[in-house]
Amino acid sequence: MPRQPTKVSITRQQKEILLGILLGDAHIEVSPNGKSARLKIEQASKKRDYVEHLHQVFCDWSPGNIVAATNSNNIKFSTAFCTSILFYHSAFYGDEGRKVPRWIEHSFTSRSLAYLIMDDGGTKSKESKAIYINVYGLPRREQESLCGILIRKFGLQAKVVKDRQYCRIFISGYSYEDLVALIDPYILPSLRYKIPPPRKGGISKASQEFGVLSDRKDKSLDETTELPKR
Repeated sequence: MPRQPTKVSITRQQKEILLGILLGDAHIEVSPNGKSARLKIEQASKKRDYVEHLHQVFCDWSPGNIVAATNSNNIKFSTAFCTSILFYHSAFYGDEGRKVPRWIEHSFTSRSLAYLIMDDGGTKSKESKAIYINVYGLPRREQESLCGILIRKFGLQAKVVKDRQYCRIFISGYSYEDLVALIDPYILPSLRYKIPPPRKGGISKASQEFGVLSDRKDKSLDETTELPKR
């Protein structure tokens, strides 16, 4: 039987985090009578620090204990049923599954992005500074919508790419420094493997290329500019 529905106040921090994880692995379940909903968190057991952190973030939502998930190596917890979060179910779920609410651009922050990456992010390779966001649960058109937010709001070079029969979001290595500046304050130490390490020398590839072009331009000017005769 569901626990008795409650009404909770949602803080700004909780809202920002909620927007990130609802685009990732978190789930909202509606009660049988449709009058309340609860937040459900499930992650791989190796991310216990992250799950415990989320448990603390939503501690005033009366979460249950963190327990092992059935038939997997995951761990999970659920909050109590709350009337306050029923709105987020209608916002993030439609007739065709998950969706990106049109109003989210105003409220989606760098903290939201950091939690989305801690949920579903991953590096491209050891050499690359690019990052994937594996939002396989979102249809392509919704991923395109999310990319638009990343581009317009944060100035990131992002696009939707194919991953076999699925799609995911790719953030270019050219945006590495900008991305890290946005999310670094919120990334948990145990999840820093989700973002590539700093560049050697701290200079981006784009800056290096700009420097090469500038040097060529300067050399061209030196070769074509004659000194005035005395």
